[in-house]
Parts: sequence; structure tokens; C-alpha cells
Amino acid sequence: MNEKAIEAAKRHLARPGKLVLEDESGNKDEFEIKPFAVDDLPEYLEASAIFADASEENPVAWLKNLTKDKSEKLVNVAKKAIQISYPDWDEQTVNNFVAANLMPIMEVVFRVNHLGGRAQRRLERIKRLAKT
Repeated sequence: MNEKAIEAAKRHLARPGKLVLEDESGNKDEFEIKPFAVDDLPEYLEASAIFADASEENPVAWLKNLTKDKSEKLVNVAKKAIQISYPDWDEQTVNNFVAANLMPIMEVVFRVNHLGGRAQRRLERIKRLAKT
């Protein structure tokens, strides 16, 4: 019985996601972004709260409340995602890559760590219900 539960749990683990970037010449490169471990989730969840004001009607509403502290949290989460996914990259490469691709990285981080898709829709419904 315990083995069945373990097998079932493994089917519901987060899976790596693909980050596809295109340069000015039209060359596409694909990067695999791995999900966070449980110890990294508090920092990730705190950073994800930065986007709480975003909505379909106003997807950039979160920018009005962006502070240096919140920006640093966002950058640190993106850096952590790249460091987990590419542990052999040196710090300068990680920093430069994140600086050039922060938002595309964060989109994949949300999707990989289940704040995309069904979980994101659930959160949106909860937010709508809370406002009524």
C-alpha cells in the first residue's frame, strides 16, 4: 500500500520546464529550469507575492508597488533557479544571464513551481472570491 502512495506522489512532483530564448539573429536556445526544493519555497513564495496585483485587465499593476527590496527578492529567486538548473555556471554568467532574461526566467519558474496553469487559475479564482 505504501509503495502505491509513493508512486502516486511521484506522478505529482514538479517537473523541469523549458525556457526558450531567441537572439537578434533569430537563433533559438533552450534551457531547462528545474523546480525548487522545499527549502527554497519560502523565498520563492515571497517573491511570487510581488505579482499579487497583476490581473488580465492590468498585467503590469504590480510595478506600482515595486521596491528595491522586492526587486532584490525577484532577482534572487531567478538567480536561484539558474543556479539549481546549471550548478556549473560561474557567478558572473548567472548574474549576466538573469539580468538579460529576468522576466522570461520568472515565467518558467512560476510554471515549474506550480503557480502556472491550474494552480494559477485557482489562485485567480480565490482572489476574485475574496473581493466579493
